[in-house]
Amino acid sequence: MGTNNSQINGKISQLKEEILEGVKVISFDVFDTLVVRPFLKPVDVFAFISPEVEKIIGRPIDFRHERMKAEYETRVALPQYQDITIDEIYSHFTVLPQKHRDEVKQLELKAEKKFIYAKKSGRELYVEAKASGCRLVAISDMYLGEDFIRDILLSLGYSFEEVYVSSRRREVKYNGSMFRYVVRDLGIQPSNLLHIGDSEQYDIAPASHCGAKTLKVEKNSDVFFENKANNFLWSYSDRNNVFLSATLGLVANKLFDKSSAGFSYDEQSVFNGDPYNIGYYWLGPLLTAFSMELASFSTSKKYIYFLSRDGWIMRKIYDIVASHLKHAPPSKYLYVSRKSTALAPIRSLDNMWGKFGVAWDQTTIREWFEDRIGIPIEKGDEELVTEAGFSQGLESKINLKNSYRFNQVLKVISPRILAKAKEERLILLAYLSQEGVIDMNKGHDYRIGFVDIGYHGQTARNIFQLTENHNIDLYFLVAGKEIFGLADEFGIDIRGFYGETCRGTRVLDRYWKKFFRHHKIFETFFITDEESVKSYSYGLDGKVIPVFYDKRSGKEQQVARNVHRGAMDFADDWSRIFNEDMLKFSPIFNSNALMRPFLFFANYTNPKDAHVLDGAFFEDYFSGLSLQKVEWFGGWLAKKYPRLCRLRTRAYFIFWKVYSIPTFGAVYDWAYWLALRVYRRVRRIFRFLFIFKNFIHRIF
Repeated sequence: MGTNNSQINGKISQLKEEILEGVKVISFDVFDTLVVRPFLKPVDVFAFISPEVEKIIGRPIDFRHERMKAEYETRVALPQYQDITIDEIYSHFTVLPQKHRDEVKQLELKAEKKFIYAKKSGRELYVEAKASGCRLVAISDMYLGEDFIRDILLSLGYSFEEVYVSSRRREVKYNGSMFRYVVRDLGIQPSNLLHIGDSEQYDIAPASHCGAKTLKVEKNSDVFFENKANNFLWSYSDRNNVFLSATLGLVANKLFDKSSAGFSYDEQSVFNGDPYNIGYYWLGPLLTAFSMELASFSTSKKYIYFLSRDGWIMRKIYDIVASHLKHAPPSKYLYVSRKSTALAPIRSLDNMWGKFGVAWDQTTIREWFEDRIGIPIEKGDEELVTEAGFSQGLESKINLKNSYRFNQVLKVISPRILAKAKEERLILLAYLSQEGVIDMNKGHDYRIGFVDIGYHGQTARNIFQLTENHNIDLYFLVAGKEIFGLADEFGIDIRGFYGETCRGTRVLDRYWKKFFRHHKIFETFFITDEESVKSYSYGLDGKVIPVFYDKRSGKEQQVARNVHRGAMDFADDWSRIFNEDMLKFSPIFNSNALMRPFLFFANYTNPKDAHVLDGAFFEDYFSGLSLQKVEWFGGWLAKKYPRLCRLRTRAYFIFWKVYSIPTFGAVYDWAYWLALRVYRRVRRIFRFLFIFKNFIHRIF
């Protein structure tokens, strides 16, 4: 693809040229030219309404299959007509009981009217054609009624002198009879007609054969699968899943409208190097599906609390989705973090080590004091640490080998830690009470829900240990197996959308490993303009307010803003089109499939996509990692070894701690990949030499 603007604007230019060359009437094909459905295939509408059909007739039915079969049998039974009507289809729909046929037909018509919306490029061409002063007509090969299609077009702002539909005129486009009929009915010469359509077989070839001029536009779903990355990502079984068909159909209509102005897409790239596309194509569908499942599971909850700051975009998407659902509970935003909640539950030295024993090998003692605990360095601390056997004093790194020595330091400074813990415990309890999570006077009997990005659920665990409130259920976007230990520990309901355990089904190890290797890239798309919460303080009005780490603005914030904009646009489009009917998808979510674009991006990314995050920073003060820089390893290697990078077929993201060397895992991956490439090439050379030797041997 990679179409440039001059080629795109060529559609409008060609239209203007044809008008100047004697065109008096412009005819438009309707479906996939002027209007689209939010499905990859039109028959997926039948699959979507199948559960409602089952309720009407009182038994299971594969409505998509049976509806297509009924249409075929009707065409066989009425060979005298070139096309048939929807009434004739249902009169031959023998699988449906006679008393239910009209009700099911009305259900189908209602779904068609609800899901059809204007195509962007079709609108642009229509506006240009309208401005030309030519007569405008619409032509469609369709079993739906002419008045029905005219009403849909009018509701979408399309006004035509005449609408020609094959089911009423009994003429069709594909054999040219409809075009001959239109020319006679309008009293014009074929050369005075310009037909605009998306199908070479049903629009362009027959119209040209009749002597009319033609202008071809592209079908969005065809353009979507012309993209090699999309073809790799989505199998035919995926395309037959109704939820994925709707998701990908919406993405194709928004991002792959090749005939619209400004379209440009790299055929090797998933996201075309645009953060907005990352949001609309991947994060939006993922969080929309998560929000729909969340809304359906949490109808009995008084509030749903989204934990900062990963929960910011999750809450935005949930609020968009929930605004179209009747029983979805309202949301709240809770300013908490691992750092702001870690110290408060500590009441003795016994559980102190387990609470803070994370990522020791990357943490200096100074960072542990200041970032993880939040207590100031005092005069004797340097001497205390040195006496414990740390030769570099406060700059010494803690690891498993010297952890027993650091335990001695902990015992000495434990009074300071416990005093700090009590101070943070009181103010955190006040904040949680202020936000309605707990009632410090009476306790409350209503249930609430916590929503977090997940992994190990450390922030939620801290709050449970502090409050002992068992009326909280947990919902995690990504669930590691450690999370489900919380259910046994605190007796609460826990649900994970993607991860080690997903809706009762374990994700395959290879996919989980691929995801967790790049979980920091995943988190980068969730950051906000606000920094992470460090602690709490009292405001002038006596209310507890969060205290944040120092604000910084970098590439990662700019990328995340555009990703979030795309994600919210998808959620808005989805909710507007499907409304309350979106919950009919809930039994067929596929969180593994929804995560697939991200896994492709992180593990096999195209250079154009890779540069979206190249040079951004990831922050994790609590783990002692400070700022980490995102580097595309292919780009780093290309600077030093450009010849080697010609062999590259896949790219890796790695993380550098600022001014440090790349992580060993990424280097290992690259070394393994390079060795494999060398091995395959050497094997190919030896195989050739072996064949050549045998060939020479046979000759001589």
